[in-house]
Amino acid sequence: MLLKNTVFFLLLFILKESSQVSPDKQCTGKAANIIFVMDSSSSIWSVDYKKQLKFVQNLVNNFDIGADDKTVRVGAITFSEEAHLEFPIDQYDTSEDIQEAVLRIPYRSGVTNTAKALELAKSQVEMKKKLYQAPFILVVITDGMSRNPTETRKVAKSLHKLGVHIYAIGVGASYDLDELKAIASDPVENVYQVGNYSALQGIVNLFGAKTCKDINMVLATIEPTAADTTTTTVLSTTIATKAAKLPQTTTTDTITAQSPSSTKIPKYVEPMQGDQFTKKHNTHTISFGFDIVSVGVLDGNTIFQFISSILPLNYYGHFSIISEYDCKGTENNLKSLNIPLMPVTNKTLLAAGNSIKWHLPGLESIVLQLASNLYKRNLQNAYKGVRGHEVTVLFVDSSKTILTPKLKKNVESLKRMGSKVFVIDVGQSNWAEPKLVEDMSSQPSKHYNIKVPTYKDLLNKKHLPSHKFQADCDC
Repeated sequence: MLLKNTVFFLLLFILKESSQVSPDKQCTGKAANIIFVMDSSSSIWSVDYKKQLKFVQNLVNNFDIGADDKTVRVGAITFSEEAHLEFPIDQYDTSEDIQEAVLRIPYRSGVTNTAKALELAKSQVEMKKKLYQAPFILVVITDGMSRNPTETRKVAKSLHKLGVHIYAIGVGASYDLDELKAIASDPVENVYQVGNYSALQGIVNLFGAKTCKDINMVLATIEPTAADTTTTTVLSTTIATKAAKLPQTTTTDTITAQSPSSTKIPKYVEPMQGDQFTKKHNTHTISFGFDIVSVGVLDGNTIFQFISSILPLNYYGHFSIISEYDCKGTENNLKSLNIPLMPVTNKTLLAAGNSIKWHLPGLESIVLQLASNLYKRNLQNAYKGVRGHEVTVLFVDSSKTILTPKLKKNVESLKRMGSKVFVIDVGQSNWAEPKLVEDMSSQPSKHYNIKVPTYKDLLNKKHLPSHKFQADCDC
C-alpha cells in the first residue's frame, strides 16, 4: 500500500512539474505524421469540446511543424454520427495555421461512431503512405463507448497491421476501457485515462514528451526483390518509454443554470445551428410527460427549456409532450371547478360545496394519454411495416406527485408496448416508498431513474447528458 501511494503522489508531482514546463517546442528533429481523432458526439458538451480542441492545440505546440520529412505534419478527424476529415496532414505547414484550423473545427453531436472515424483515418494513411515516409501516429480521444464495438476493434486491428502507432485517451467514466485497449497499438503503454476534459491540460507536456520519444525513427532496410533490385529505406516507430496510467481527477466544472425570467411556456423552435442539429430518424419517437397542474407554470417552463435543449442533440424524428389531460366529456370536467356569480346564502354555499370537484387528473392520466398515443403509433407502424425506437420520459416530484396503483399500471402498459421509460425525479425530499419510483422506470433502475436536486439542475448538462435518453444506448 505504501509503494502504491508513493507512486500515485510521484505521478501527481510529475504532472504538476510538467504543466510548468516552458511552452517552447520540446520535440524537434523528429519526423511523423500525426492525426488527431476527436470525439464530437452528444456525450460531450460544447464547453468540454473546446477544452478538447485546446488540448490538441497545446500538443501541436510541442512539435516542430513543417512540410518536409524532418518535421511533423498534423491532420484532424472528428466523429459523431459520421466521421469528418477536418484537414489532412499536408494542408498546413506551420504550427500557427494548424492551431487556428483546430479552433475552427465545429461541434457536431450525435452517436459515437468510432469505427467510421478509424475507417476514415485508415483511408488517409493508405493514401498518404505513398507520399510520405515518416511514421503515422493516431491520437484517439473519446468519452464514450462506440456505436459498433465489433467494427471498431476490426478497423483498429487493420490499422495496427498497417504499422500505425495509436494512442487512446479515455475521458470521464463512460468509455469502455477494454475498447480503448483494443484501439491502442499497445494496450498497456498507449492507453491514457483522465477524469474529465479539464484534466487533459494537465497531461499536455507529459503526453507530448511520451509521443516525442515514441517517434524514434529507425531505418529498416527492405530486402530487394526480383522486380526491384534497389534498396529502399522506410521509417518506423519503436516504443521508447512506458506510459503512466494517469490518476482519475475529481475536478469538475459546473454550468450554472439561470431560472426562467418569464412564466410564459415557450413553443419548441428548431435551433438554427447547422451541423449541431443531429441527423433525425423518422421512425424514432420520444415522448415527455408531466402534470403541469401539480408542477406549476414556472417549473413547467424550466422542463420545456430542458426538453428544447436535448431534442436537437438526439436522433428522434418525432416528439410529443403531454402535460395536461383533456377532461372534456368526463366527470372531471374543468367547468366543475368554477362557480358562477350567486348571492351568499346558506343554500348557495351548500350547493357550491356539493357541485365543485376539487380532484384534477394527475400524472396517472398523463401516462394514460401517452399509452393511448403509443398504441395508435404501434398500429400505424405495423400497417406500414416499420419499427422504431420508443422512449418515454416522465417527470416526478416527491413534494408534488402522488404515486397511485393506477399510475403504476399505466406505466407498465407503456413498457409492455415497447417503450423504454426514463423517470426524472426532481427534488430533495424523500419518497415514503422509494421502491415505487424505482419500479416505474425501465430496468435496471440505476440507468433509467435519474435524480435531479432542483428544476434549475435540469438545465445543468453535467446532470443530464442528452445521449442518456437514447433507447439503444448502454446509458
